[in-house]
Amino acid sequence: MEMIYFKKTDRIAIMLAFFLMIFFACPVFGSIKESLPVNITLNTNWEINNNDLEYKGSLQFRISGKLDVNKTFSSAQQNLPAVLIPYRFSQVTASYSYQETQIDKDPPKDCPGLIAEYSGSGPIQFKPVPQFGDLIIQYLGDMMKNLKEAGISNFEGADTMVDFYRFHTAGHEIKVKGKKLNNDCEYEDHEKKEHVSIQFGFKIDKDGKMSGHKPWSARFDTGPPSFNVKTYDLPPKMNEKPYIPEKSSQGNVQYMLSWNIGKQQPPDIEIKNASFNYKGDNNDRRIVLHLKKLDTNSEIKAPEWIKDEKKEPAAFVAGQSFMVKATFQGDQETKKLEIWAEEEVLEGTGGFGGIKEKTIDVKSGEFNGEFKIKSPQKTIGKNKVCWKWKGRDKTPGKEEVVSDLGESEHTIYIVGGGPGGKILPEKFNKYVYIVRKGCEWATGTTGGKQTLNKIWSNFWNIPGPNNSTILAYSHAEKNYDTVSLLKSGRGACGAWSNFFYDMAACQGIKLEKITIHPKPPYNVFIVGQRPAQGNPSPDRGFTEHAFNAYQGKFYDPSYHFQTHKDYYVYENNTIVAYCNNKDAKTEDILKNLLNSALGGLLGNCYQQWFINEPNDNALADCLIENSDQCAPNSPRECELIECP
Repeated sequence: MEMIYFKKTDRIAIMLAFFLMIFFACPVFGSIKESLPVNITLNTNWEINNNDLEYKGSLQFRISGKLDVNKTFSSAQQNLPAVLIPYRFSQVTASYSYQETQIDKDPPKDCPGLIAEYSGSGPIQFKPVPQFGDLIIQYLGDMMKNLKEAGISNFEGADTMVDFYRFHTAGHEIKVKGKKLNNDCEYEDHEKKEHVSIQFGFKIDKDGKMSGHKPWSARFDTGPPSFNVKTYDLPPKMNEKPYIPEKSSQGNVQYMLSWNIGKQQPPDIEIKNASFNYKGDNNDRRIVLHLKKLDTNSEIKAPEWIKDEKKEPAAFVAGQSFMVKATFQGDQETKKLEIWAEEEVLEGTGGFGGIKEKTIDVKSGEFNGEFKIKSPQKTIGKNKVCWKWKGRDKTPGKEEVVSDLGESEHTIYIVGGGPGGKILPEKFNKYVYIVRKGCEWATGTTGGKQTLNKIWSNFWNIPGPNNSTILAYSHAEKNYDTVSLLKSGRGACGAWSNFFYDMAACQGIKLEKITIHPKPPYNVFIVGQRPAQGNPSPDRGFTEHAFNAYQGKFYDPSYHFQTHKDYYVYENNTIVAYCNNKDAKTEDILKNLLNSALGGLLGNCYQQWFINEPNDNALADCLIENSDQCAPNSPRECELIECP
């Protein structure tokens, strides 16, 4: 115990001082805690090289438990101001984890370089410090302040004394087992003993907090470091240096001491990953839409979010509950943890209200928790949220301390459901790009025709996945599927029909796929002049055309053209001429059609094709040039038919 000395003074001053000590106790004195939780960790890592040997190792020493006032020595129990409060462990657990290797840099011939190897972990039989106790809190600064305010300030150091605490453990023996070479260069089982003790002292902060961490380094030129660690952070007259051997060497030992007294140390746990599609069954097809990547055409697998690695999106059906599986990792001192997440909406029309509290039994340093999102939003939209995970330590015998477990950011698309709120069972392209655009365009809708109309109203001048170019219709491109259109940026009518079909299907809407061609003997039709997707002057001569239908309407995504679901209405609003440009035997039929149906205006086209320029393009170009002057399909000599 360190003694405080005063200058010589008369007896009256001494008596007055002790009299005032009785009656001028500072506010802290009146709030003595009979019991304090404590959590202390010492981490030591070393790497030492001398001329012959190399040592590498680590030690972790943990202490946690409950400290009670040592009433035998407590001044508070003697009706005196609490200048000195000693505490002793009434409940305590201690554990260690140790590993070390010793390597001979120049081993004898036919002898391995590894001289010894040790590892071990487990509990330690903890011994309390004798006499006063393991923790001593001294309120000298408050005492001196009160005396000074009372007019007595002739004590040496009265202006420099502070309130501080000292923690001290007795030496504790740990035994680690391993192997060691004998004189015959053979490994034998071996056990080594180490003694560990910790002493430290620090000021008490103004808010009474007695926690912190302190790193430092030491140098060694022989074997592993001493584990009798001492460090102080007090005013100069009470300062003691950390244990650092005064030797020059090649060795380096790193210490990190962490402590928390009076307030339980928060659990050292953080979120590692979070996933939504982790079960992968989705048997009722109500909960989750499995998204695909466009570049690889592969399905996104759980987990969607991994710390510092990736942030993949997820998609769920509006109005349905879903599960979040989160994995955490951290210390093994925590046995039970209540976990929840607060939510910050970073983008979108709404969120999910965070993650509701759930208590989890922690059985190892890595554990999982499954959380049900009970109230997802009921309208379609895109949401980007940040979940700020929290944990409350519910381990028996420990103070319930709340700590931050980290943050995870998630992009979650809420899509429309099909009949009964289910995802469509048919195969369709569920690319992230398609889901994102559909959710952005249909934000706030609830599905079905309302959602389709909102998507259709935005289905023009569509930026591609890279947002650098507008997707374009091109009959000559020969791309007929969604993937080709999105990757190349150009596609024929089949690609646009599939693209629109997939976008609707991701929102639970099943469209019809329509493909038409002229009824024989005709195999070419000419459409009216109108701009197409990303193409103000598209081709106009076709042998077939693809579009979609839904609830009494035709939707032609290539031209963003819409009519009632009636082939004659579609024909009159779209097609201006028919012909057969391949079979010469249809010469008379074609001649009669051109002369009768179009009033002879296209007769010259017939002459140019059959006589002057017998090639496909000549007739098509001539028909397109003259057909805009004609009444559409009058008389109606040919009908559209739908491909099976």
